Amino acid sequence: MRLFRFYGGETMASFHQAVARTIVIQIGMLAFSTVVSVLISRALGVDNRGIVSWMLAYSGFGSICVTLGMGQAVKKYIAKLPHHAPAFIAVDLIILAISLLLFLPLLYYYGISAPIARHNPVIFLLALLLVPYLAFAGILNEILIGLGKSLHFNLLYVIEKCVNMALNISLLAFGWVYPLVVVATYMTAIFFRLVVGIGFIRPYIRRPPTRQELWEAFRIMRKLIFSSYFSNLTMYYCSILLTIVMGIMATSKELGYFSIAKFVTDQALMLPGTLASFTLPQLAKEKTLAGQKRAKEHILMLTLAMLLVLALPLFFFPATITRLLFGEAFMPAAPCLHILAIGMIASGMIGVANSIIASQHQERLLMLNSGTLVLCITLFTLLFHNDLTAVTASYIHSGAHIIGMIVALGIVVYTRNSTEN
Repeated sequence: MRLFRFYGGETMASFHQAVARTIVIQIGMLAFSTVVSVLISRALGVDNRGIVSWMLAYSGFGSICVTLGMGQAVKKYIAKLPHHAPAFIAVDLIILAISLLLFLPLLYYYGISAPIARHNPVIFLLALLLVPYLAFAGILNEILIGLGKSLHFNLLYVIEKCVNMALNISLLAFGWVYPLVVVATYMTAIFFRLVVGIGFIRPYIRRPPTRQELWEAFRIMRKLIFSSYFSNLTMYYCSILLTIVMGIMATSKELGYFSIAKFVTDQALMLPGTLASFTLPQLAKEKTLAGQKRAKEHILMLTLAMLLVLALPLFFFPATITRLLFGEAFMPAAPCLHILAIGMIASGMIGVANSIIASQHQERLLMLNSGTLVLCITLFTLLFHNDLTAVTASYIHSGAHIIGMIVALGIVVYTRNSTEN
């Protein structure tokens, strides 16, 4: 406790404890789950690994579409106004149910037009059914963080990973490693996480809020819902755009190489992602401008240090890491890993910067930041789509995120200076 107080002050002690506890648990689970995922990737092969990556990317994109940015809003305002938690939760669940009815037909209509979905229609339908599971589970995660229940949040993470690992080990043991079964296994793990998560928030939804309480909760959240929706949607769009486009424009082999390299960096990004998840509620609790300023600077420095530790081995030893994890068949992914390591630093910094900007009621700046990243990655993809190899996609991803990081950090500095003035 004294160490936590020394680094950042008294008000940051609970933040450090929650983040440290979560990261320790994640590192332990990642170590085991990554080994199992690597074995699954080896068993699938390059082509089938590309198919699974595309399907899960589309499911994730669909879940971001239907959540409408409510996760970030509910997390912030539950932390700031905990006595309104039941109303905030009810508003989220009602909007999410309506959103699913509107978006699922659109996701099916546009998704099935892609060649990779038409050639694997059963897997695509299963990936589409995964969307509501991911959406509800994501909202529950944000609610628990807003309530300050980091232990419950961590338990859900452990449950998902343990179920997924146990089922994947069974697939490996019986030789049932096929794209359809791998997607179904992931869906089962999310289902278990969702069931337990609903149990955790039941005490807050026993008494239905009144119509007036629902309207007041929606009125409080509505601005951040819109800007967060735009921000989250664009960030995920930037994360999966190249995977989706390569599934249409490139070979499944090239998609497999790119997805393997991106899988490694995405796994590493889960740790700085934890900092981003806890940043918004922490800043919402800070009562003074001086406390907010100290917290922002501390979190940014902590994030940068963590990203450097994670990215440098991937940058300097990509071939060794690729060979050890995936074998000779995936060695063309090594140059991608080298390039994506730089983009990983930029992506992690953008995630934390977005949480800082969202805490300042600067909705237009949050959208400007996300819009810049979308513009860059879209333009680069359009420019090079006729020659979209795995290496080209890696350059596009990293280059766009570096530009996005520069803009994001510039906005953070601007909001700090404007607040001081």
